[in-house]
Amino acid sequence: MACNRQINFYCRGSEGLWRVQGNKEPYEKDASFVGSSSSQCKCLEFSPSGETCAWCDGTSLKVYNVVENKLLHDIELSSVGYLTFSPSGSMLATWQVFTVKDKIPSRNMRIIDLTTGKEVASLIQKKAHQWAPQWSADEKICVRNYNNELQFFEENNFSEVKMKLHLQKVSDFSLAPNSMPYTVAAYVAGSKGLPSNVRVYQYPNIGGHGAAVASKSFFKAERVNLEWNSTGTAMLILTSTETSASSYYGEQGLHFLALNGDSCVVPLAKNGPVYSIAWHPSGTEFTVLYGYMPAKCTMFNLKNEAIFDFGTGPRNHVFYNPFGNILCLAGFGNLQGKLEFWDVKSQKLISEVSAKDSTYFGWAPDGCHAITATLSPRMRVGNGS
Repeated sequence: MACNRQINFYCRGSEGLWRVQGNKEPYEKDASFVGSSSSQCKCLEFSPSGETCAWCDGTSLKVYNVVENKLLHDIELSSVGYLTFSPSGSMLATWQVFTVKDKIPSRNMRIIDLTTGKEVASLIQKKAHQWAPQWSADEKICVRNYNNELQFFEENNFSEVKMKLHLQKVSDFSLAPNSMPYTVAAYVAGSKGLPSNVRVYQYPNIGGHGAAVASKSFFKAERVNLEWNSTGTAMLILTSTETSASSYYGEQGLHFLALNGDSCVVPLAKNGPVYSIAWHPSGTEFTVLYGYMPAKCTMFNLKNEAIFDFGTGPRNHVFYNPFGNILCLAGFGNLQGKLEFWDVKSQKLISEVSAKDSTYFGWAPDGCHAITATLSPRMRVGNGS
């Protein structure tokens, strides 16, 4: 890790979009970056490599190379609500609010080829929930959820749906982050006394009875988060309900599912909510924050064996740095903003700091620096003072 490198971070707010030269005072605005002065700058996203960013200022979509410090594309496209890049940064997907004008539905999701700046697809995607298409790591396939079916495209050709996965009430899906074999998990909500389930398929073998290579069924699930490990060999399924008999705030459950068919309920040693889960970047272990306050924190291996206990404390978020050698446990929201930094290998506490009223945490790419922030509209008073 090179901890002496210059780190820049980007801010979006009522004054527009600007870049700050970070990791040493006086943290001044970078005059070499021409961002936006528009208060309508509503979204900002970076490509996975960090070399490219895109934002919408209310009237146009701008794509910027942060390494060469130059504007790549200025595309006439207003009121973009969400953006996402493909893994290599070659494609950019945008979403706008779905509308119907003169009985003609708007094609509110667009995919732009960033090598040319040209739109290669315009599709209907009514709901903001799970609007984003998902690509395999090599971008050979792309999947989207449309009208409760999964549509598969190949080689970034969006004029032809190569295959469809029809499952009743598919509400969530997740494409594994690796390349071949292409693996997708689909969540089907339960109904009329039947359990909910997650089924895992390997493309292109997605049809017919018994096509699923792994599955996990469970009750008490109105929503799920599907979290793959980095190698695409196992996933965590965080289930939740709006309310339950034991809690006004609902109930959570955590399940483990592997491609080899192994599955279980993750054995948590304390009753209460599951606040946060995080896979180690290697994909060989994961950490869970759970239980009534003070929350307990445990690290597990792929056999779902507890391999380290971080004890209890006022924390509700867990973050690995990009290299997986440092773990941050944080207490945000109605907690006091305490941050604990742990050495993962030695399993020793490195330091503790306070970031009162924080609503955001992020690691810098160097794995040495981190940033906290108080963001609107989640915090209108206090403001870190």
